[in-house]
Amino acid sequence: MAIAERKRDKKLEKIAALRRSYIEQLPGKLALLKEQWQDCLSGLSVDKTAEAFRGLKNRVHQLAGSGGTFGYAALSDEARALESVLATLDDVRQFTTTDRQIISALLENIATVVDSGLPDSSELATEFVLPLRVPPPGQTVYIVEDDLALGAEIEEHLLRYGYDVTVFNDANSAEQALSEYCPAAMIVDLNLPEGELAGTRLAKAYHSTLQDKKPLIFISARDDWTARLAAARAGGQVYLTKPLDFSELLDSLDTVGLWWDDLPYRVVIMDDEVLLAQNYAVILQAVGMEVVLVEDASSLINLVSEFQPDLILMDVNMPECSGLEAAAVIRQKVEWISIPIVFLSTENSISRQMEALQLGGDDFLKKPISAQHLSAVVTMRIRRFRKLRSRMQLDTLSGLLNHVTLKTRLQTELGRSLRQDTNLTFAMIDLDNFKTINDRFGHLAGDEVIKNVSRLLSQRLRKSDIVGRYGGEEFAVILPDTSIAAARELMEALREQFSLINHRCKSGQFACTFSVGLADLSSCKSGNALVDAADTALYRAKDRGRNCVETSHCGSE
Repeated sequence: MAIAERKRDKKLEKIAALRRSYIEQLPGKLALLKEQWQDCLSGLSVDKTAEAFRGLKNRVHQLAGSGGTFGYAALSDEARALESVLATLDDVRQFTTTDRQIISALLENIATVVDSGLPDSSELATEFVLPLRVPPPGQTVYIVEDDLALGAEIEEHLLRYGYDVTVFNDANSAEQALSEYCPAAMIVDLNLPEGELAGTRLAKAYHSTLQDKKPLIFISARDDWTARLAAARAGGQVYLTKPLDFSELLDSLDTVGLWWDDLPYRVVIMDDEVLLAQNYAVILQAVGMEVVLVEDASSLINLVSEFQPDLILMDVNMPECSGLEAAAVIRQKVEWISIPIVFLSTENSISRQMEALQLGGDDFLKKPISAQHLSAVVTMRIRRFRKLRSRMQLDTLSGLLNHVTLKTRLQTELGRSLRQDTNLTFAMIDLDNFKTINDRFGHLAGDEVIKNVSRLLSQRLRKSDIVGRYGGEEFAVILPDTSIAAARELMEALREQFSLINHRCKSGQFACTFSVGLADLSSCKSGNALVDAADTALYRAKDRGRNCVETSHCGSE
């Protein structure tokens, strides 16, 4: 059995286990509902009666939202009907005889559904369909090119920047590989041995393995309307003509989203129905997302600060803190204004839904929701968020974090390292003799060098490392959980690798080097002190003759 199939089966087992737990808890939930209804009718004190009524409303709301998710569509329907009736009533003491009869009858309907048993568990396989082939972590790219020399040259350039590459010389072998493993992107020649425009037919096989579109770049010697239209219809986001400009090819991979889409999507879920929250988590984890559940609303601020989610998924109606109130707290922080908040609820009131959106919500989903619908909405919202964030936070030329964002991230990582007592090293990197490069080869060549060093740093460093353009030809890297000795070894390797890259310009090729200054948290307890110490080390590297790495400590000369 393939690895993807085993993973799918494990996720299905988790969903089935959550369903069994839900079934086991239903009799207790039903008994509590009846008990709370009896308390409402018992003539207890005003406070006790009001408390029982609030509890009844909350538990009916939970059943309305969770029943359909775990196979009881009829349970959700009956609970939603009761929830609608309860929403029109405020004070138990004002209930009419008819009100009591309607509520009692609806409670009996709920009991009947629970007693009737769970629908066939085989429905689980149809309602929860996972992709069998998903892109692996990393930057795997398939190249389909019948020109052996060109295929090898493309492979060489991509390998240099950390991509995993597989080259195919015909459509048939590439299609066979796609049936077993899906890459993160494909570069396809439009015309292949199988025939003219055969690359477009291969594109259909590529997209059929995916739930959403992944980067597809066509290359061709043709530059006519017919060829370009065929590529567009096949889902090609980029069309490059031969002879290839390899810098343009690498830029295209960045443009279509391979960089920003590579990190796992991060989601925070807050729902007072624990099993339901766990069910949502399994669904999103099954498509590669990282998920954290919030059990106590008071921990939400710290959790969002530490986890840095791409999206927050929460119920609207919760007893201790409503989703609307939690959203209002989140939006109080300027840096979190753009984080998507998606509400889940059985709420039918349009005005209530509009209130949720006005308070900072980005979408409103009705419970119960299918696995496919949930993962599709979350994926779409996160993808849009990441694109918007990248435009606000990234330097336009290098694609790295801009100066302001980098300094903000440094403060965040510094605070985390101090709280957790872990290592943190900061690196300042400066291109050597960059003015000479601009003067001799032109500013376009200088821009090319900046993009090349940016690409090298982004591809070769860990996903947890934070890379930014500090300004001009100067770059900075935040290395969490990294000692200064390990950071030095890493930077020496990157420095040497960069010196071997040939940069292209109109007059030919040239090489370039950079110098590095390092400082760590062992003696620097503030972001400014770290930056100053690393800058001092960088000047020392320049004085030593450039193309080297130096370390420094706060307060050292």
